[in-house]
Amino acid sequence: MNVSSAWRCLAEEMAGRLVFQAQLKDFTTFGLGGPARIMAWPDNVEELRDLLAAARSENSPALILGGGSNLLFDDAGFDGLVIRLGDGFAAFEEVGPASLRVGAAFASATLSARAEALGLSGLEGLASLPGTVGGAVAGNAGAGERAAGQALARVFLLTTDGTLQTLEASELRFAHRSLIGLPEGAVILGA
Repeated sequence: MNVSSAWRCLAEEMAGRLVFQAQLKDFTTFGLGGPARIMAWPDNVEELRDLLAAARSENSPALILGGGSNLLFDDAGFDGLVIRLGDGFAAFEEVGPASLRVGAAFASATLSARAEALGLSGLEGLASLPGTVGGAVAGNAGAGERAAGQALARVFLLTTDGTLQTLEASELRFAHRSLIGLPEGAVILGA
């Protein structure tokens, strides 16, 4: 496999959080999928920017992978960059009496449990979901009548040009298991 010096440099800088030929089956709940040419776990926005810039410069597809739930990869794998947001994107913070700020890599079911423990409601639909907050927001995940979009106030993004952006829920449109209105190629960092 040919790997450019840019990718090798990033692999050194990220010290084990960028690997080549990672088996995607190890990162999905169905346990299916061949190798990703490159897989990385950035812990901060700068690393994420660098990864996306490297993928763009090599005209390589990039895919953000949340918890890997309800996702199938081909046994042939993915000839590009797969990004799974690292621990730096898994923050949980109370920002008001009935408001939480949560990183995209935070587990959806854990969010539901933490909200319940704080006496907050509206996230019950995430209680049994195996994914992450970023995936739950992107797919308006939920169960029954409850969906992520109903409890959302704002979404924090990284756009394709590397700009941080905040969108209010009123700027987005939620439908059954979908979210419409995110800029194309933007990465959800938190909500």
